[in-house]
Amino acid sequence: LSLHSFPTLRSSDLYKFEDIIPLDVLTNYIIGAHYGLLKFYIKSNFKYSAEFMTKKMVNLTFNGIIPMMGILDE
Repeated sequence: LSLHSFPTLRSSDLYKFEDIIPLDVLTNYIIGAHYGLLKFYIKSNFKYSAEFMTKKMVNLTFNGIIPMMGILDE
């Protein structure tokens, strides 16, 4: 994974999604999800490789929970 793989968020984009979800709510949701996943990873004694966990965290963050579960693939 490289930083070039991620979309660039312009300041004008912030106003578009702020109409749907406030930035502070979104930020705390993402931080909580990342913290929880990292805590799980450490408590599981690093059950998965760091590369695997990084890919899953990035996919969950950018694609969302429901698409990652394959529920909408019908």
